[in-house]
Formats: sequence, structure tokens, C-alpha cells
Amino acid sequence: MNSSSTNTQISFQELVAIVKTLSVTEKQLLTEVLWDDALPVFEEHQNIVMQRMEKNKQEPERMLNWEMVSKTLS
Repeated sequence: MNSSSTNTQISFQELVAIVKTLSVTEKQLLTEVLWDDALPVFEEHQNIVMQRMEKNKQEPERMLNWEMVSKTLS
């Protein structure tokens, strides 16, 4: 991967073509960079997830495994 900086404008399709040429390692690094800039998770949403996780710890029998769920979906 070339680390030099340029101000060249490229289309989205050209960018996708470039990304497809990257090695697996480079794609993983790119994914990390993109997710580091992702939108933050709001505190309210974090609280909802934490409450659900706590409820699942207290009542593990209410959880279904993926095999059971996937059978009901097909």
C-alpha cells in the first residue's frame, strides 16, 4: 500500500476497485480505521443493552440458541 499523500479526486467505484486490490491485512486495517470514526453509541442505547444483558444473566432460560431460532425462520 502506498503511504504517500495526494489530493487526487476519485469516484466511489474507483475507490472500491482500489480496496479490492488490498491484502486481507490491509482490508482489516482499513476496517479498523473506518470503525474508529463510526458514530458514537448513545448512552441511552448502551443502558438498554446493559439492562438486557443483566436480565439475560438473571433469566438464562429465556434465551434461545441460534439453531432453534433459525428453524423457526425457515
